[in-house]
Amino acid sequence: MEYLDGIRAVFEFLVQHAETRRLVTYDEVSALLANRTPARSVGVMYLDPILKVCRRRGLPWLTVIVVRRDTRRPGINWLPEDLKEGIDPRCPAAKLLWTKMKHEVFIYDWTNVPLPTQDELVGSSTP
Repeated sequence: MEYLDGIRAVFEFLVQHAETRRLVTYDEVSALLANRTPARSVGVMYLDPILKVCRRRGLPWLTVIVVRRDTRRPGINWLPEDLKEGIDPRCPAAKLLWTKMKHEVFIYDWTNVPLPTQDELVGSSTP
């Protein structure tokens, strides 16, 4: 599987889980990629490009439904760099923000949302 195809596969996987209102673990995403990418690297390599696409398209942040297996919460880097300033991702306000954003993902109608195109992904990802 090519890298950009992997990003599209993860996007589609997350949409399927969003439609059933189910959280996904980093381990599950890693397994989808045939464990070629360790769970700890999934965020940077696959979720960050998907988050950028969602933000550019004005979509709910699909990546917020990916959580750690042990805590059932997103990893410490779930907030994009430009929003981290002054926000501890573990504080109560960040938890409320995550809960709200997760709800937005779950209620969104993903039916007609196309997979990210190569043009959208090139420049927003690093293999």
